[in-house]
Amino acid sequence: MRKKRYTGNSYTVRVKAVQEVYDQYIKTGLSNREIWKRYIWPVYGICESTFYRYISQELPPEEEDPNQLKPWNNEDSQS
Repeated sequence: MRKKRYTGNSYTVRVKAVQEVYDQYIKTGLSNREIWKRYIWPVYGICESTFYRYISQELPPEEEDPNQLKPWNNEDSQS
């Protein structure tokens, strides 16, 4: 049986932040190791294998908060 990965909010926020940095610099042609050495390790302090696990992680889609206010919809008020 496979061990379940962390799914807490802080883990998800960290993975998302690392993936955003990775996506930003992979387009410039840097290797994964250079991205990790220059931009990820000094800020997040994670090892290279953790970095590879983070960039391969698929995050669940963000769910809408039911308490979030929504903008007015003009179609509803024209009845």
